[in-house]
Amino acid sequence: LGKPVLVTRECGFFQELKDKLIFINPLDTADIRKKIELILNKEVYKAYEEEIKKINSERSFTGLAREHIELFNPLIKTKIKK
Repeated sequence: LGKPVLVTRECGFFQELKDKLIFINPLDTADIRKKIELILNKEVYKAYEEEIKKINSERSFTGLAREHIELFNPLIKTKIKK
């Protein structure tokens, strides 16, 4: 959608997009406040919006969900068999 977002490192895209997105620590209210205040700045917001539009990730959230399913399915099946 090309709109600025705040995401956590655990979103699955940190390594790929660490230099392009603004990441927050969801357990640190001061960090969340700082990052929200950052993107409320109109100049920062506009620049961030333009940077996000340039992102061409080969991974999608659907693909990421599939990766998690593939990772956890064997663990779930092993647990059920016991």
